[in-house]
Amino acid sequence: TEIESTLEDYAYFTQGLIALHQLEPRAELLEHIESLMARAHELFFDHAGQGYYFTGQQDRLLVRIKNGDDSTLPGANAVMLHNLIDLHAIT
Repeated sequence: TEIESTLEDYAYFTQGLIALHQLEPRAELLEHIESLMARAHELFFDHAGQGYYFTGQQDRLLVRIKNGDDSTLPGANAVMLHNLIDLHAIT
């Protein structure tokens, strides 16, 4: 069965791949990072407002939430912002 991913899944996985790319730059890894970021933007970005929703459009929810808060770990929106900054610096 297929499990729907959340913004956190994309944000933290991409963050790890960016860290790996910074240690050992490889073109195919960069392509994968760019693809993941584009897919996350497609699924979660709030085009009418700012930031990213926690769930994708494919989820059958009455309300989609955006969380800008941090807890013991940085929130997914903060991680996505850092991913965008890091990806800009790399490319």
